[in-house]
Amino acid sequence: MKINSTTFVLNAASLKIPGTVSAMSPPAANQGLAIEAEADRCYRSGDVRRALVLAREALYHLGEAGDRAGVARCVQTIGFLQFQLSDIPGALVAYGQALRLYQRDGDRKGEMVAHSRLAEAYQHTGDHAEALACLYKALTIAKGEGHLASVGVLLNNIGVSHGERGDGSAALTCYARALRIRRELGDLDGEAATLHNIGAAHVELGRYHEALAALERARSLRRAAGDTLGLARTLLWLGILQTQLQQAEAATACYDEAWRLAAQGPLDSPGDEAAALHNLGIAALARGQAARALRLLEQSAQILIRAGMCGALAKIFHQMALAHQMLEQVPQALYNWARAKAIYEKLGDRAALAATLLSIGATLSQQGQLAQAGQFLAKALRHQEALGDTLGQQQTRVLLLRLREMQDQSAGT
Repeated sequence: MKINSTTFVLNAASLKIPGTVSAMSPPAANQGLAIEAEADRCYRSGDVRRALVLAREALYHLGEAGDRAGVARCVQTIGFLQFQLSDIPGALVAYGQALRLYQRDGDRKGEMVAHSRLAEAYQHTGDHAEALACLYKALTIAKGEGHLASVGVLLNNIGVSHGERGDGSAALTCYARALRIRRELGDLDGEAATLHNIGAAHVELGRYHEALAALERARSLRRAAGDTLGLARTLLWLGILQTQLQQAEAATACYDEAWRLAAQGPLDSPGDEAAALHNLGIAALARGQAARALRLLEQSAQILIRAGMCGALAKIFHQMALAHQMLEQVPQALYNWARAKAIYEKLGDRAALAATLLSIGATLSQQGQLAQAGQFLAKALRHQEALGDTLGQQQTRVLLLRLREMQDQSAGT
């Protein structure tokens, strides 16, 4: 059951927080801090719902005490706990309120964290345009405050959102800057995460030599650190890369080790679990195991739906369509491509939308539904032209040419 975020807004807004800092009431302040500490213990023990109840109670007492810094901190904690409970709208409201409180008090570090939290929530929903706006604001503050570690984290996350928006070049530029900072600071975990992202970006751009070097280094760092989940993710990307290079034996070894690691223990969050299942589904598809891929992808989709992470669903629907196509289940394939298309249209992801329209058009053409196929292919071509996607345009024009030949033959018959 989701937390009622509207109730929180009303309660927080009704707190008597003076316009200037007043002398705090020691009993109320001490009680608020004690309850806040208990909320933290509950969160660390895994009882997130109880932690949220206590954080709201602490917020009341800190507000009564006139502890402005404590109120801002508590509101941000409430947003974080709502985020953990998949109440993304509630989290966005709380983070926005925390941001305003930090700005009112001139707390630049708090403001930077609030922008970062907002960005994380927007990334969770797939709204990477809003995420980037928040991340760049946080980056400006981090640079101004000389907080180099935060600059590295933010650049890495900015790269993720650029990559999700289809701008691989911008993503790689951000990753390169983040990598230099993390190496300068001796942050091996951060270095591994950024190298992983660099490798994945190069795979998607078809730069396989660069991808292999980055992913191999990320694998070495994560294995040395005992990062089981991170290692599993990197192995899956190495498997995908080896598949692209048609090195089936090496790819199989990566996939098998990734599956063993992923099965060893609980994952960090619904997003982690969904990502692992998604990648395992891709791996199964690469091995021709369409039925297994569908089971894994469906599990991943259900987790994302429950967690409210709708932006990530489009990629899963696309992979499900490919699995159905492999099983010659054309209606199901078209249905899942249509679901992916609707999400890409909502998010404004023209590159992914063009690829999906192309898949739908090609499949309809194979089914003899020539008029409908032509409509989808024409739409794909318009998006590709707007994006300057020369290779995609060539592919679509070839399909349109074949389609017209089939229409001419049909008319002649």
